[in-house]
Amino acid sequence: MALGCGCLADNVPTEKNQADSLFSFGENSLPAYPRNDVAKAVDYAVHWLSAEKEQALYEIAMRGRELVMERHSVQARSRCLAELFERLAAQKVFEKRMQELPERRKQIARAFAFLGNNSDVAAELGSAYADIAKRYCNFVFS
Repeated sequence: MALGCGCLADNVPTEKNQADSLFSFGENSLPAYPRNDVAKAVDYAVHWLSAEKEQALYEIAMRGRELVMERHSVQARSRCLAELFERLAAQKVFEKRMQELPERRKQIARAFAFLGNNSDVAAELGSAYADIAKRYCNFVFS
């Protein structure tokens, strides 16, 4: 989309892809085809690549490009990160995380110790995990 290509996607937003929050189908993305309907996806592609739809495809593609540049450019992502960091600083998240650090270290050490003692893990990995648990997390095997 950043290059000005029309995006053809299925119409089923999921928690993972959140397509409906990313696109306005038919405006900045081509109209969506039904999920898992390959024949319909091909029909849509042929339709939108036809000479009659050239101008409409171009306009949708340019709106998609604008959307990408607005939300996903280096500047846009930098602004988003700056806002996030400001919120975290205002909430004093760093202090909270530092208070939780000893418990987090214990949990991480337990996870590495579990992997180090797990017979399903390759021996060389198991010893590396056990070493991490001992050296970096101060975990004492009992």
